[in-house]
Amino acid sequence: NGLLVIVLQNAASRRVSAARLTSALMIGSLLYAAGYVMVGYSNGFPAMALAIAVVTAGEVAISPSMNAMTVNLAPERLKGRYVGFQGLSFQLGLAIGPLLGGFALQYLSPRWVAGPWLIVGVLGAAASFCFYRFRRLIGATEEGLAA
Repeated sequence: NGLLVIVLQNAASRRVSAARLTSALMIGSLLYAAGYVMVGYSNGFPAMALAIAVVTAGEVAISPSMNAMTVNLAPERLKGRYVGFQGLSFQLGLAIGPLLGGFALQYLSPRWVAGPWLIVGVLGAAASFCFYRFRRLIGATEEGLAA
C-alpha cells in the first residue's frame, strides 16, 4: 500500500487537478468499494495484493480530492474550521471503524466470510452515488475548475 501510494500519488494528483473533484471522489469511492469486495473473495496472496492495489488506487484518488473539496467549499474566514471538522470526521472513522469491523468479523464472518467486506463495498458505492448527487449542487469553483 505505502509503496503504491508513493508510485501513484503524483500521477493521480495531476489527473485529479484537471478533472472535477466530484468525479475523482466518485471514482475513488467505487475503487474502494471494488477493492474491499475483492478482499472478501480473496483466497490467496496474489488476489489479496490485487485487492489492496485497487483500494490504494481509491485512496490516491480520494485523499487529495477530499482535502481540495473541503477547502473549496469553505468560506474564507472558516477554512480552518472546515478542515478541522474534516480531520475530526476522518479520525472518528479511524476510531470507530475497527470496532464495527471487529464486530462484523466476529459475528458475520463465521456465517458469511465475504459479508463484512460486502458491507464496506456497499458503503463505498453509496458514497459514490452521494458524490454524484452532490455534484449537481455545487459550482465550478467548488469543483476546482475555476481559477
